[in-house]
Amino acid sequence: MTTGRREAKKRAGEYCLITVIPLILLLLMEYIQMGEIGVQTPDAMVYLSIAENFVTTGHFMQTYRYIVTGMVVPPGVPLILTLFRILHLPLEAVIMLQIMMFCLSNILLYETEITITGRGGWAPTIYTMAYLRCWLRLGVVLVEHYFLFLMCLCIWLVFKEMNSRKKMILMNALGFYMLLCRPVTGVIYAVILTVSLIVCIQTKERKLPICFVLIPILILGINLAVNYRETGEIVFLENYSASDLYTASKPDSPVTIEAAANFMADDVYTGINWDESIPMQEKNRMFLALVRENIKKEPLLNIKHAAQRFYELFLKAYAFAALYTLMGALLMIHKDSGSRRKMEILALGLNLILAGLSSFAIPECRYSVVIWPLASIHGAFMMRTVGRWMRERRKKTGVGMAVENRT
Repeated sequence: MTTGRREAKKRAGEYCLITVIPLILLLLMEYIQMGEIGVQTPDAMVYLSIAENFVTTGHFMQTYRYIVTGMVVPPGVPLILTLFRILHLPLEAVIMLQIMMFCLSNILLYETEITITGRGGWAPTIYTMAYLRCWLRLGVVLVEHYFLFLMCLCIWLVFKEMNSRKKMILMNALGFYMLLCRPVTGVIYAVILTVSLIVCIQTKERKLPICFVLIPILILGINLAVNYRETGEIVFLENYSASDLYTASKPDSPVTIEAAANFMADDVYTGINWDESIPMQEKNRMFLALVRENIKKEPLLNIKHAAQRFYELFLKAYAFAALYTLMGALLMIHKDSGSRRKMEILALGLNLILAGLSSFAIPECRYSVVIWPLASIHGAFMMRTVGRWMRERRKKTGVGMAVENRT
């Protein structure tokens, strides 16, 4: 057997190891907890109802939650589900897609880790642990499955040696679709777009900047038109998150995951949210006005609550593993130089911004998973660095003992 074939066989075995074992763990956990795989949550039913309604009535609107008729959700995931529904593919096909995205995410992180450290294994392990901790069930339609895969693909592209023009096009497409799936990731897309435009200006590229700006504007314009057709209001991506922001901005808002699970909504919340006579967009405006009022009254308290949620979601929830990954990020920045160091500083800053933004919402474990595609790379670098240091230390100690024995 040639060296090339042996290497390919070894790599295939490693791919199986980093995909099959995590997949078995996740599916087993779901089966033990739920008794079967594929029990959908209310949020999942909202997305599925949009696809069903579009095929049967031509309306791109959810009807599962009747009490919030007119609720608009980001279009990224519903578009994929609608395509599957048009092709007459069952829910099992969607679940298979999510399983494939998770497995491919592990492979992408593994390859990125090899590019950075020369070896792979820790990054997919850390990523799988985050999935397990947040109980992201592969049999459930969750937005997280989609934008996390896109983030892993972006990270892989950053370190992949390829044509810079092609890389920019792919990064912009992935970043924009991330925005369509989860608006909070818009900060990532904004940075990708800004960097791409700067590079285009420096290289005197004329066509790409126009495409990078006009195509997203066109797609967002279509989304606005669809939302206006369905609700009679101009809605940008979604119109439901303000209710959660209202709860998070209250003086007695929950700051721990346990408290959030047992938190009872107040009369103001129920009075607005359960009033069927108020359109969803108007409810969103009312909640936003209350959020501004609460923040204006207690700005320091809201900052304190955000800091407590940051501690709860990104430190305590993972047994402070996030601190370990932060040390890995700082080590990467210290080791590299030039444009590579700037890129890593920017990436770390983006991850911290995402963590900070997530801390202003109601604490829910799955909101914290947004940092882990990049944090898994940082954690892997830290593990490799510590392992290398320990090997060198043992080697030096062994040499020292051998010299001492000879003397």
